[in-house]
Amino acid sequence: MTDMSALERELAALHRGRGLRRPALAIGPVLRETLHLDPQSPADVMRDNLVAALRASAQSLPGDLRTVFLIASGLEAADPLLGDRIERAGAELQRDGRTVRRRLAEANRGVATMLLRGSRSRGETGNAWYIEEFEAETDLRGPHPILHARKLAVPTQGGLTVADEQFSMPPPHPDAPEPTIRVTQGGDLAYFAREGERVWRYGVRLDQTTEAGVAQAIGIEITIDSREWLLPYTVFSAYRPTRALRTTVHFGEPPVGRRVWELHGVYPLRLLDEEPAATDLEFDLSENTTISREFFGLQLGLAYGIRWLWR
Repeated sequence: MTDMSALERELAALHRGRGLRRPALAIGPVLRETLHLDPQSPADVMRDNLVAALRASAQSLPGDLRTVFLIASGLEAADPLLGDRIERAGAELQRDGRTVRRRLAEANRGVATMLLRGSRSRGETGNAWYIEEFEAETDLRGPHPILHARKLAVPTQGGLTVADEQFSMPPPHPDAPEPTIRVTQGGDLAYFAREGERVWRYGVRLDQTTEAGVAQAIGIEITIDSREWLLPYTVFSAYRPTRALRTTVHFGEPPVGRRVWELHGVYPLRLLDEEPAATDLEFDLSENTTISREFFGLQLGLAYGIRWLWR
């Protein structure tokens, strides 16, 4: 088990001198273990992964602690000495240096907690992105189902110009029109094509080149000709590290679903089940025809979301 106090000490050490801007950045053993950084990796790769994790974790802090952490670490200030950055943070928050240092210790504790909570395996950190938040919305109220997806994605490396993504649909039917897709946030469509029987792959040409650790929002809208070509679930199966998911389905009036239940960290084969398991949370559409669920700390390869049966 990782020693929280040791992790806090290593975070505190990162703030010294030029902070994360120092040319030879020493990453302590506890941080390397928590982030599963390979000590044999190139220094710039380890730095990018560290910066991405610290920026993302700092976003969960209260505003004053976030400001102190980002300035003290050198992520948002270039002053060469920690004392100068403490003074800068104090001026921004209108607090004295002693108060700022206390808040920096609190911020380090908060970031350490988030790093431990979102710790990812070595294989996962090789991915160019991880997902801070994902929102999936299925609107069944009109003649054509509309799927909305928005993700707040944090790149672990800089220099990317296209985000490569995918989603699944039923196998093609001779009479099924092609779905249409448009990018609603973050860039424009670079490509869109079926890959195999069930998977569609698309690319978003980003509005701006990625910077490690700086989150980017990407949104898309997919329109399907008929719910006849739609699978009866809105489910996210994480193949990238994902911290939070919100899933919403609008079933309309009268509802087009007759039975609805939650899938919470199940094996994807459970999507084929025509009945909920005894442990699944089931919903009553007579009370509310819009169902929303939230999930946190998603495990790779498992499915999370909402499953239903059509009327």
